Amino acid sequence: MDYHARPVGLPFQHVSAGNSAGGVSGTGIGDEASPNDTPNRKAWGDDLPRLTFGPMLRFAIGERTSIALIAQLRTMRNFTDETEDYGFYQDRRIDSDDKLRTEFYKAALSVAVNLR
Repeated sequence: MDYHARPVGLPFQHVSAGNSAGGVSGTGIGDEASPNDTPNRKAWGDDLPRLTFGPMLRFAIGERTSIALIAQLRTMRNFTDETEDYGFYQDRRIDSDDKLRTEFYKAALSVAVNLR
């Protein structure tokens, strides 16, 4: 079992006719997110969900060309001010009042041209 999120969500096909929208998401939650059962893992947030999600939009530009934009957001753990800069992850402690935040992760732009 790996530690990284696995993609799940809506299928999306980049074609040149019409406009469309979809979504993409990936998750790693609880025991699925961690390769082992490390003692005290809740202290640094290893039991919290790791979500990556975002919209996918495609716009037709003429009969042969389309552009797709994919943006992704992700959840990140919030650590206490005292421990957020600690180099070793197991020494960090989760902020009990605000455990997770959502932040921008990445974006992609795709251009498709139908040559026929």
